[in-house]
Amino acid sequence: MPFLKDLSPVEEMAPTVGMLFSAVNENIERLKSIVSGISQEELEYKGEHGDKNCIAQLIYHLINVDIRWVYRLKESEFPRELEEKYGPMTDENGRLPEVKGVPLTVLIEWYEEV
Repeated sequence: MPFLKDLSPVEEMAPTVGMLFSAVNENIERLKSIVSGISQEELEYKGEHGDKNCIAQLIYHLINVDIRWVYRLKESEFPRELEEKYGPMTDENGRLPEVKGVPLTVLIEWYEEV
């Protein structure tokens, strides 16, 4: 059985927000450990037929979801400059946007900024 860790809410935050922050932070740390050391080719692999989402797209999607939740929790409108930086949630066909040539270190850096 894998080791389970309790969430550690941040005391300076409201209890619910602190728990959510802790859960997201734990997920980010777990994600970083899972993808640590993968190649650019693995990061961008889209399946045998090239029709699946790659790891880079999924990480980028998590970044988009989490940054938008920050503003929902704050009950604030999502700033235009962040929309320009992080792009849309989906492309014109309703699919996750393509993410090519972005190194894992950059994706993780963006995620940590969120």
